[in-house]
Amino acid sequence: MDKELQEVENEIEATFEEQVVEEERQRLLDTFKEYNERDRVISFKELYNELKKTKQVLSVKTKIPQLDMLTDGFRAGDLIIMSGTTGMGKTSLLQTFVSNFDEYNPSLFFTYEVMPRNFLEKFGESMPAFAYIPHQHKDTKIVWLEQRILEGIAKYGVKIVMIDHLHYLLDMQTAMRANTSLLIGAIIRQLKEIAIKYEIIIFLVAHTKKVKFEEDEIPDLNSLRDSGMVAAEADYVLFIDRKKLEDKTGYSDKTTLFVAKNRWDGKTGLVKLVYAHNKFTERMDEQKAIAYEP
Repeated sequence: MDKELQEVENEIEATFEEQVVEEERQRLLDTFKEYNERDRVISFKELYNELKKTKQVLSVKTKIPQLDMLTDGFRAGDLIIMSGTTGMGKTSLLQTFVSNFDEYNPSLFFTYEVMPRNFLEKFGESMPAFAYIPHQHKDTKIVWLEQRILEGIAKYGVKIVMIDHLHYLLDMQTAMRANTSLLIGAIIRQLKEIAIKYEIIIFLVAHTKKVKFEEDEIPDLNSLRDSGMVAAEADYVLFIDRKKLEDKTGYSDKTTLFVAKNRWDGKTGLVKLVYAHNKFTERMDEQKAIAYEP
């Protein structure tokens, strides 16, 4: 009898618990039915119509025609990886972009690897009027970087940020005790979140695994060093490559820029450039980029 009574009590208790769970579920449904905060769930069409009434999304051209043809301009929220082996001109190409941007697209440059004086002297007489740099690079942590970005936005309306380069954002003491790949991945994710949060474009220099590519070798996303997250989180990945002169005394002025990833329409390809007077321009003998359709 005691056993039968216990079974009845257990059944009553289970029924009661189910009732409580159902009542709580219904209470939550009733609450969220009236939820109307900014993160509420709405239809595609409603959000699209709302966004159409707001300001136009930032879209910036580099004034390198064939690159702009492949990318259709870089957009707010984009994270662009600039890569290549040592001495190929990664920093110089970003400086070219900065020089080509107009007053409507102010830029902020973090140059950890080059002394500010040397960096600025490369612009010569064509130093852009609407580009900014920290007076002193006080820290390499993301928190300090984000604070300077906010300062640049508040003071100068900064819309584009250049960071040279990724490994200076990595705390080496922490890296010695942890998985470097995961740390790099976390940094990349944070930079992407910053780009989206503040509706800016971020260019980030990253290294390749190889120190040299073969004569006809075209790098791919696996060529990026340290973490698959670098390529995975990026909206665009650009590789720059210059070949050695025949006498091996230096590099040719002729340069190849490879758009290896394009998140938005998948269009990738090669752009032929020439380096002169501390600046990259499109080669006049190239009528069009060598494009690869998705």
